[in-house]
Amino acid sequence: MKNSFALTALAMLAAGAFPYASAVAEGHFHQHDAHVHGVVTFNLAQDGNELLVEITAPGADIVGFEHEPSSLDDKEKLARALATLQTPDTLLSFPSAANCQLTQAEATETLTHRSHDQHEHEHEHGEFSVQFLYQCNNMAGLTYLELHWFEQFPATEQVNINAFTAKQQKAATLKPGQPRFHF
Repeated sequence: MKNSFALTALAMLAAGAFPYASAVAEGHFHQHDAHVHGVVTFNLAQDGNELLVEITAPGADIVGFEHEPSSLDDKEKLARALATLQTPDTLLSFPSAANCQLTQAEATETLTHRSHDQHEHEHEHGEFSVQFLYQCNNMAGLTYLELHWFEQFPATEQVNINAFTAKQQKAATLKPGQPRFHF
């Protein structure tokens, strides 16, 4: 990114500062646990014509488990999930008027990246993290985000969205049958 604005905004989102600021501005307060099965978090941060989308999801929502995959079936589920998570068009879309082009995509998981100590001493809470970076040539045309997430991962009960743009800060909760977030 050209400057640290989006990174700073995303750091605020990740630190949890944004939901509280937004709740105060909107006159209500919602607190969400960091890792709740059925709940996925989308953080959006705009910097000029760049839009960063960060997604955090429990492993149980994505592949049906949070342990290290040992069976062939679990390993195949993990590979399919990572392929899907690295294909943003299957997860979300923007209005064509915004002219957003994907410039970077990355999906990681913690199911297979655990140390021996984590296996023995911690309750397993494997999760997936996804980052998409878009170049949008017409931010004025970015009026909504359409989620296809629920179609891909039906175990998800809700998606909490936190958006930080040049014009506003906004938080919303989407559920199956309500897949559109308006900026």
